Amino acid sequence: MYGPSSPDFTPPLSHKARVIRLITGYHKVRKGDTAQGYHQSLIDITPQRVLEELHSLLSEEGV
Repeated sequence: MYGPSSPDFTPPLSHKARVIRLITGYHKVRKGDTAQGYHQSLIDITPQRVLEELHSLLSEEGV
């Protein structure tokens, strides 16, 4: 899961990974700009979205 950072700069290290990201580009975040230390774009990723990606990935792997 990616918030304001870009997977282009710090991509997953596995070819089996999925990127879940709700914003495009890079967004600089200043300390104190986020609620409870998390960018809103991370907070907005729902558990349902994560589960959908997980099920899709597992299906591709035949699990």
